[in-house]
Amino acid sequence: MPDITSDDVHRLAELARLTVDSARVETLAAELSDITEYVQVLRSVTCTVTPSPHAMSSVRKDEVNPSLDREELLNAAPHSDADGFIVPRVVG
Repeated sequence: MPDITSDDVHRLAELARLTVDSARVETLAAELSDITEYVQVLRSVTCTVTPSPHAMSSVRKDEVNPSLDREELLNAAPHSDADGFIVPRVVG
């Protein structure tokens, strides 16, 4: 895997819409290179794991079931309108 360059760091920052301090670009490039090297090491590991039977026993078939009546739910709610439930604002 090729090393991560400072141009790569700038491009990643742009894609992630992050501001990267110019003084940190080289450090980040080295750290990201180390991470990609470690990922390559992990990819080379062969691991064979057999799922335990009890983990698979809880898997059930997806079935379509009738849903609750919308009007009945909205009428039972403390605060609602024609579009849905009205709840207190949580963020700002």
